[in-house]
Amino acid sequence: MPVSDVYALVNSVVSQALGTTALTATNAYQLVDMGNTVISSSTNTENFMNVLADRIGRTIFTDRAYSAKYQSMILSDMEMGGILQKVSVKLFDAETDTDDTDGAWGLTQGQSVDQWVVNKPEPKQTFFSKRSVYKYHVSVARNQIKSAFTSEAAMGQFINYVFQAMQNSIEFSIEQLGRQTMANYVAQVNNSAQASKRVIPLVTNFNTAFAPTTDLTAETALRDPDFLRYATEQINLYSDYLTDMTTAYNDGSIERHTPKSEQRLYVLSSFEKRLETVVQYAAFHKEFVSLNGYETINYWQALQSPADINVNIAASTPKSVNNVMAVLTDRYALGLAKMDDFVLTTPINASGAYYNVFHHIHRMWINDLSENGVIFTLG
Repeated sequence: MPVSDVYALVNSVVSQALGTTALTATNAYQLVDMGNTVISSSTNTENFMNVLADRIGRTIFTDRAYSAKYQSMILSDMEMGGILQKVSVKLFDAETDTDDTDGAWGLTQGQSVDQWVVNKPEPKQTFFSKRSVYKYHVSVARNQIKSAFTSEAAMGQFINYVFQAMQNSIEFSIEQLGRQTMANYVAQVNNSAQASKRVIPLVTNFNTAFAPTTDLTAETALRDPDFLRYATEQINLYSDYLTDMTTAYNDGSIERHTPKSEQRLYVLSSFEKRLETVVQYAAFHKEFVSLNGYETINYWQALQSPADINVNIAASTPKSVNNVMAVLTDRYALGLAKMDDFVLTTPINASGAYYNVFHHIHRMWINDLSENGVIFTLG
């Protein structure tokens, strides 16, 4: 998708997040009218003569600032330069120390030790350069809206509310693109050669471990205390696994380890509530059946299908993943870098007596499959 078309993606994912459209891999949205937006001269009148327009007695502004979720994805700002470079170095192989020519153990009379053998490091260099660019703008008129208010203070409050709504729109769009970043990561991991090690089908594994005494499905598993305890155990266990140096939980291109402090755990809130109400409330030692240091997510991509993901991972390549309960990743497996957000205001239009304010948003959304990450599903 060209960077100039990101606005369409923003509008699509926002509509899915608001529940106005179902989960879809295509760009689609619809607007829903909720209430009367303009007073009608024929219906909003007094009851006696039905002619005089009712007056507005009080105006309430629902001026609430919105804070985007997925804050843990945010990387440091990067205004200068257009490319983010990530450099890693592969682990070194051990060498013998008993060789006659270059070993320190088992030296041979009359032989020298070569200390100049070259062993070049093997760096892995990755560049991230795709920038998402979109904007919002609002027009502020000098004369037209004055007649709607009884004082300058009331009009100023309304204008402030308009700009708060603009900021909320920006925050909400960032959150929804964060959801798309997560959705793309889950889909890419499911489509990778390492999927068998990185996508953990909790129900299948539980049924295998306790066969033939159990045969749960995705629907019945969430009501089974034994399964929920098992799921908690598995998530915490893989959190331990990620601290080891390995290639098992990334794309296999380089050895990685993720300390607990650098791990990020995202848990579907409906799954987390099941753990609370079915398992933890009855436990004498709740800490043994609880998850640690996680962020709850109400839905991954679309409000109507909270546990499902449906994205295009390449041109004409849709990928669906259902019943995603949790995602455990390295801090740098997913990221948001603020490139260059800025606000510009036009001069006042002398003829129309208005001016425009433009908010430009330049962000970089990152998936790095070479970093550790594990996905837990009800598969």
